[in-house]
Amino acid sequence: MMDRGGQPADSVSTAKWDGPKLTIVTKQEMDGQVTESTQVWTVEGSTLTVETTNARGTQKRVYKK
Repeated sequence: MMDRGGQPADSVSTAKWDGPKLTIVTKQEMDGQVTESTQVWTVEGSTLTVETTNARGTQKRVYKK
């Protein structure tokens, strides 16, 4: 991934299962600052819910089959 100045940006993600939930935490270094975002993926029946939290807040998306 590239940062805003076109330089390479380091990004590391870790994932773990907690029952039916998959949590993915991504830490990224850009312009000397470290940011973190978290995604929680949950499947219940025919519904997939993805909740993303970062510095801008939380966004929830729901997908139905």
